[in-house]
Amino acid sequence: MERGIPCGTCGVMNELHERLCRACGAPVGGGISLPPASSSMVRAGLVIRHGGLQWRWVLLGTLVTLGICGIAAAATVAVAASATLRGVAEDEGAAESLLVTAGCGFLLGFFLGGVLVGRMSKGRTIVEPGLSAVLAALVLLGLAGVLDRGLTPLLCATPVLALLSLVGAWLGEKWQGAQDPSGS
Repeated sequence: MERGIPCGTCGVMNELHERLCRACGAPVGGGISLPPASSSMVRAGLVIRHGGLQWRWVLLGTLVTLGICGIAAAATVAVAASATLRGVAEDEGAAESLLVTAGCGFLLGFFLGGVLVGRMSKGRTIVEPGLSAVLAALVLLGLAGVLDRGLTPLLCATPVLALLSLVGAWLGEKWQGAQDPSGS
């Protein structure tokens, strides 16, 4: 007979020392488990798991996303400075390629932020990367306003950035499950 604590939410057997279910993140231990959330609350996004929203993963995802976006911005500035020094900055194609490079760097930042949070956090953490993407987008919106570059492009891109972060989180969850097949 297998010894462990069953999760009251998903039914996965957990080790006796674990406080959270390794599959769904719900609290386990001492034979006490919380009742499952209603489907209407889950659909509304109010309750994702019984452990509640983990703000540390929101903060970490925001910092990772902003860090990668900062690296992308710095790389774009370095390439632009190099192009200016070489005298190729007058070429219209060079300016467009710099914008494409910067845009790809920002998209990659949001995607990788979601992947890392999804992979590193225990349990199912899909909402945290979405919130971190929105927070990072708000910070970038603030910077865009300060730099007087216009808010419209980033404001329109915010849903796409959040979606990229959510897709990254989903892939991070899959990666986490592949590393720990007993947790699925």
